[in-house]
Amino acid sequence: MKSIDERGQRLALVVILLICSLVLVTGCTRKAKKTIVPGEEWADDLRSRIAKHIDDPEKKGQLLNLVDQDIGIFKNLAQETATYNKKIIDVDRNYHSTPDDFRTVFSDYNQTRYRLRAQSMEVRFKMQALCKPEEWKEISHFRTKKGLFKQLTQSFSIN
Repeated sequence: MKSIDERGQRLALVVILLICSLVLVTGCTRKAKKTIVPGEEWADDLRSRIAKHIDDPEKKGQLLNLVDQDIGIFKNLAQETATYNKKIIDVDRNYHSTPDDFRTVFSDYNQTRYRLRAQSMEVRFKMQALCKPEEWKEISHFRTKKGLFKQLTQSFSIN
C-alpha cells in the first residue's frame, strides 16, 4: 500500500502537468494580433491608382517614391505617438509630476506632429505638381473602404 505522501506527490504532479498543458494549449491557440502599418491600405490603393492612371514611367516612378516617403512619415508619426503615450502615462503615474512636466510632454509631441504634418503636406504638393489636373483628380481620391484616417487612428491606439 502506498503512503499518503506518495499519492499526494503524484496528484500534485498530475495537477501541475495538467496546468502546464492547459497553458501551452491556450497560449498557442491565440490569434496573433495583426500589426497595423500606418497607411498601408491607403498606400496600396494610391499605388494602384498611380499604376492605372499615370502613363509616363518616369512620372509614375517619382509618384511612387513620394508615396513611400509619405508612408515613412506616417510610420514616424505612429512611433512618435506611441512614445508620447508612454511618456504621458509615466508622467501621470508619477506622484511628484508637476503641471510643467505635463506641458513639456504635450508641447514636445505637438511640435513633432506639426513638423510631420508639414512634411506630409509638402509631399502631397510635390505629387500634385507632377500631375495634370485630370490625373490628380483620378489619383487623389484617397478614400478606400477603411480609409487612411481609420488606419492611422488604429495604429495609434494604446494597448
